[in-house]
Amino acid sequence: MLKLAGDSLTRLIKTIQIDLPYELQLFDHDGKNLRTRKRNSAAVEAITTKTTTVDDWDAAKMGVIAPVRVNINVGAVEVMGEPTVVAPFVRIIVDSFEFLVQSEIEHRQQQIDSEERSIFYHQWLLLSSLDDADQHFLDTARKLKIDLSRKYQVALIRIPNDEHQRQELAAVLAHSTLSYLTFTHLEYIIFTDDLRELDEILKQVRHHEQWQMGVGNVRQSLHDSLHEAMRTILIAKYLHYTDMYFYQQLVEVDELMQSNVDVSEITDAMIALAAVNNGQVLLQTFWTFTQLNGDNSLTAKTLHIHRNTLRYRLDKFSDAINVDPRNLSEYPRVYIAYLKYIRQSFIGNLI
Repeated sequence: MLKLAGDSLTRLIKTIQIDLPYELQLFDHDGKNLRTRKRNSAAVEAITTKTTTVDDWDAAKMGVIAPVRVNINVGAVEVMGEPTVVAPFVRIIVDSFEFLVQSEIEHRQQQIDSEERSIFYHQWLLLSSLDDADQHFLDTARKLKIDLSRKYQVALIRIPNDEHQRQELAAVLAHSTLSYLTFTHLEYIIFTDDLRELDEILKQVRHHEQWQMGVGNVRQSLHDSLHEAMRTILIAKYLHYTDMYFYQQLVEVDELMQSNVDVSEITDAMIALAAVNNGQVLLQTFWTFTQLNGDNSLTAKTLHIHRNTLRYRLDKFSDAINVDPRNLSEYPRVYIAYLKYIRQSFIGNLI
């Protein structure tokens, strides 16, 4: 039997009583006053007989008690005052109270369902394969009406520690039908099989330059898609790619990062260069030069330096790694070495 919960239902009574000139008393399923914890015989009668009862045992504290039902009998409410005066209000108050109780129950159930769904999603993200799922996990999926046979795509959005931006993202997600959860209040994980709606969400938030976004491939495993989303964010961040949110856009770069191509001497030289004064500037100069397809003029303009300064930096970079990236036969090795340098220095240990 559903029992009245003191704090929440007392709050509901106060809500009803705001515009009512009469005092209300609330009784639990046993006829006990929620405030005094004393049992009231008239409340017991009202609950037992499921009829409205006059409480006139004390002339100074008279009232009318009516049972409150939400699917089942959950207690009683009393309107204090002269019975003939307050009786007309009882039905309206009971109806209002039953509606509010039902709303409270539904709200609580939604909270329970949301918590259960959130726990399930966390467990799902940790599963590298559905073959590792236990029976409880499978039963929960059926209960939550989640089709594990479908393929899903995971998106990860990281935002700055700013309450206004957090509320903005939460509002965008709240108006969608996408499933999502938060790892922290700064990280939102979205998973869906509706790629069009996911794309609409991304379109709404792309203008935020400080927001980091990554989208994994469509997969049977949420774990693998999340891993790809995380790698997308890191690769885009450290290679300074803008407007690249999908792992599919960066998969070839990631494959080169993790390839078995032996360019360790060049990679080690880059790691050593990064540790010396002005080394980071030389590395960034090379990467900008690469991103702009080796265009000297555009590279110099982008870096706000003279072309002679650009030439000097590339010469110093070549001397440091013992290979000249301007030599077309050597460039592929330098490019792969730089990707491996980024992986070893910034990405490899993070995910």
